[in-house]
Amino acid sequence: VPASGGIAVPMTNTAPSARYPSFLPDGEHFLFWSPAAREGEAGSGGIWLGSLDSSAPRFLFPSSEHGLYAAGHLVYLNDRVLWGVPFDPDSQKILAQPFRVAEPIARSRFLGSGPYSASADGTLVYVSGGPEPDSQMTWHNLRGEKLSVIGPRANHSVAGISPDGKYAWSSVRDSKGNSDLWLHQIESGRTERLTTHPRDEVNAVWSPDLKSIVFNSNRK
Repeated sequence: VPASGGIAVPMTNTAPSARYPSFLPDGEHFLFWSPAAREGEAGSGGIWLGSLDSSAPRFLFPSSEHGLYAAGHLVYLNDRVLWGVPFDPDSQKILAQPFRVAEPIARSRFLGSGPYSASADGTLVYVSGGPEPDSQMTWHNLRGEKLSVIGPRANHSVAGISPDGKYAWSSVRDSKGNSDLWLHQIESGRTERLTTHPRDEVNAVWSPDLKSIVFNSNRK
């Protein structure tokens, strides 16, 4: 949309989404991350190059997190390794092979967003760290007293309890960064996996009759 106002025009057509745009120095071209590995296809994700002239975005390379431009380089994250690659912002071309900058980088809970940033002069800041710690869901009464544990220890991100208080669901992230929904029976301790799709399922809600669970996902 123009700075003076007007009609918003889509700049990308990647599926299923385009995220974390950042402009190159010319103010016309921009980088963005998408779960799409190629135009119109879902995949492991990658860095794309877009333009304000509405031309079709161009796929640059695979990446598990967003990309940044700084001091003649693109900086990006892949499998918790921070990489740099020489890049010409005028021709929008990669000039050489990528090289490792730092590892391991802490994993973000937000799809495609890594905990790192860079200034125009090439100064880089990032969060280092090992694997995300697992957590244990626990059942407490209103006095704060622990009654029982719910399911096994895992990398739970969000969770919810059924209206009748007999079940809980949680979104569990695996070692590859994929999140799936799990169902936990509170009294028996039984746990079962609800989703197995390679995209992420994060939030859920029960239907009023408790016969269905509705959830959101970034799948197509």
